[in-house]
Amino acid sequence: MCETCSNTFLQQANGPVRRFCDECRLSRREDYAKRCQNPKFREVRNSEARKRRCSLEIRKAERDYQREHRKNPTVAAAQREYQRRYRQTIEGKSGHRQRERKRRALKQSQAGMWPDISSIEVEYSLWITQEKLCFYCNESIKSPLSLRGDFHMDHYIPLARGGKHCITNAVLTCPPCNSKKHTMTGDEFIKGTG
Repeated sequence: MCETCSNTFLQQANGPVRRFCDECRLSRREDYAKRCQNPKFREVRNSEARKRRCSLEIRKAERDYQREHRKNPTVAAAQREYQRRYRQTIEGKSGHRQRERKRRALKQSQAGMWPDISSIEVEYSLWITQEKLCFYCNESIKSPLSLRGDFHMDHYIPLARGGKHCITNAVLTCPPCNSKKHTMTGDEFIKGTG
C-alpha cells in the first residue's frame, strides 16, 4: 500500500520493499527536482551532508569498519592479488618508478616541478622528444608503453651533484649508459665516452 495515496500496488517478489506507487514516486521525484533548483535548499542539503561526512563519530566508525573489513582473510587475499596484478601492468610499473624517483628526490630535498600528467605520459613525451633514442648513445629504446620498456629515466645533472628532480632535468637512457654514468653530469659522460 502506498504511503502517500493509500492505493495498493504489486511488490516485486525478489526486489526491495517499495513504499510508494509508481505515480507517487514520479511526483515525489519531480517535487525534489523542483526543490533542488532553489539555491537555498541546495545549500542546506549540502551543509547537512557535509556535517554527516565530517562528523568525528562517523569518520571513526568508517575507519573501524575498514580496519575490521581488511582483517577478513578473504578480503586481504583479494587485495594482495589485485595489487600484485596491478604491479604487472604498464601503469603499475610506471607508477612505481615515479614514486621511487620522487622518494629519492624528497629524501635529498631536491624535488622540482613535474607536469600534472601521469608518469607514463611523462616517459612517453620524453621518448618522442628524444626521437625514440637513448639520450647519450643514440641507441634505439623501446616504447614506455610496452610492458618491457627497456629504458631508464636519468637525471642529466645527478641528484647527488645538486640536480633537481624535475622534468627539465630528466632524460631517457638505455640501461648500460645509465649504469656507466654513475654520478657524472650528462656533459661529463658525453665527453668521457665521445
